[in-house]
Amino acid sequence: MTRRVRAAGARWLKGEPPARRFRAQVKVRYQMEPVPVEVAVEGEDTFSAELDEPVPAAAPGQSAVVYLGDELLGGGVILSSSP
Repeated sequence: MTRRVRAAGARWLKGEPPARRFRAQVKVRYQMEPVPVEVAVEGEDTFSAELDEPVPAAAPGQSAVVYLGDELLGGGVILSSSP
């Protein structure tokens, strides 16, 4: 089970994230329900997401896609995950 992911290659639809730290939802699997998270932008194209609830099998190479309600904010490729 995973509670934290770190992602790189981040792309934000509006060119930049809404803030350096913000609340949102994330999906790490195509058909999963979005999970509430605290996103922390770490660098120009990296971020970490601390999930409110653990999710199964978030693995390096998968996408972490960030939403705010129904709005797609952006995402990146998971570099690492931890319980």
